[in-house]
Amino acid sequence: MFLDKDDDMSVIETFAHDYDCHFFLEGDQPALPFYSVPAVDIVARDSQAGYICLAADKVLYVNSDHAAFEIAESWDAFLSNPHDWQKRLVPYDDMRLYPSKEAAEKDIQFFDLDEWTKQQ
Repeated sequence: MFLDKDDDMSVIETFAHDYDCHFFLEGDQPALPFYSVPAVDIVARDSQAGYICLAADKVLYVNSDHAAFEIAESWDAFLSNPHDWQKRLVPYDDMRLYPSKEAAEKDIQFFDLDEWTKQQ
């Protein structure tokens, strides 16, 4: 999920300046230093080399040590109360982080859904 360059830039700048939440604009796809299971959508970064992510209904934070934390129960909850989000981090154990997809494949079994549906 990326913000459109037509979105209200004043809101984007406020989040960056006031809350250290720097949204990725469309076309600014970052090269991520981790692979997550389940997959997440990266929406922003902070000044500490961490990433703000969406997974299912939750808003998560992955820090520079590749530890995951829950920020908010929903995107709306995060946007309506971004103040001090860094102080509200709760460890999140329902996501595994790996240095790469290859490392994840050594630990868990991946299924090729296209191949699986052909066999059904």
